[in-house]
Amino acid sequence: MVVDDTPQNIQLLGQILSEQGYRILVATSGKQALFSLQKKRPDLILMDIMMPEMDGFEVCQRIKANADWADIPVIFISAKVEVEDKVKGFDIGAADYITKPFESVEVLARAQTHLKLKTTLAELQKRNQQLEAEIAQRQLAERQLVQAQKMEAIGKLAAGVAHEINTPMQFIGDCTHFMSDAFSGIEQVLEKYHLLLEAAENQTVSPQLIVDLKEVLEEADLDYLRKYLPEAFNDTAEGIKRVREIVTAMRDFAHPGTGQKERTDLNQIIEKAAALSRNEWKYVADIDLKLDPALPVVYCLPGELSRVIVNLVVNAAHAIAAANGDDLQAKGQITISTGQDGEWIEVRVQDTGTGIPEAVQPNVFVPFFTTKEVDKGTGQGLAMAQHTVVVQHAGDLSFETEPDQGTTFIIRLPLNLEAASE
Repeated sequence: MVVDDTPQNIQLLGQILSEQGYRILVATSGKQALFSLQKKRPDLILMDIMMPEMDGFEVCQRIKANADWADIPVIFISAKVEVEDKVKGFDIGAADYITKPFESVEVLARAQTHLKLKTTLAELQKRNQQLEAEIAQRQLAERQLVQAQKMEAIGKLAAGVAHEINTPMQFIGDCTHFMSDAFSGIEQVLEKYHLLLEAAENQTVSPQLIVDLKEVLEEADLDYLRKYLPEAFNDTAEGIKRVREIVTAMRDFAHPGTGQKERTDLNQIIEKAAALSRNEWKYVADIDLKLDPALPVVYCLPGELSRVIVNLVVNAAHAIAAANGDDLQAKGQITISTGQDGEWIEVRVQDTGTGIPEAVQPNVFVPFFTTKEVDKGTGQGLAMAQHTVVVQHAGDLSFETEPDQGTTFIIRLPLNLEAASE
């Protein structure tokens, strides 16, 4: 589009550009240019500054203020040669500034340059949108993979969790049955005492009533009930607490999360992870939690870190089971400790298992690499653990190992992650 109130200038510019195959739109004033833009969108605008009613500066400002036109490059062609005018033109968004009188080759060169730049920018924007779509798709696929692996882990833990829940449910049921029988006996005693009280008030107490009361007292065995009923209540409460802990741990582990980091007590994450994986380690090892009570809260993805801890504990249990061999009475040791090291929070998961062979150590965090038997491992656990710690939390995951002595996996998380994220 050529915008100029002088017909000779329009004719000259039109001839220069049309000879090179460009199609020309003409506007003889700023208002006409803005009106024409509403109907047809040019790729480039060549515009004079000194025009009646509305000068080129104001027209350019209105073009750049409109989201639909803002990316159209504007080249001023003006007899105003002062530096202040050129600076003002660039300040309001002009792409270039040509002074009159001009050379046709200069006009063509600058027009071609800005058209190429516009085309390149459009291609870059299109490619950027494609990349953003690809990144979003990849992130979605990654989240789906993480959730699928989480559900796979839940599936593997499900039998053990069911067993862990079944044990407290068993003694909850036994205690409930005992309390039911106890209150049945107590109810009979109370009934006899009620009859005795009525008889005493009416002065009609019979020897048989006293004999009946003694019989139900003997049958109810109140001394025994006074001793063991409180224990039954406590055992029931403890069983309910144990079931609640397991269910809460499983819920937190399975929850897909919000994808947003939050300030979390890392010690609680570890306690729940240990409870959730208990059936994996209780037959082959004892677990010792050395959790620093003064540990600062951590800015993290709780569900993802829970999955990391569970994975490390299960791996430790498998390593200890391999070290125990056929000795079903042997038990190893898993120690999980937390502490602060300067600006870092450190978690150590130590086992007394087989250790990691030197030849295998370089591949520990390589996706799909596993030394376990078929159906025992996918080789994704430690790879995803490293991704969670290193990529999602700007931390570090490493290990120390000694063959036949055991392995310690070390998680380091930055205390300033919240500030870095913000």
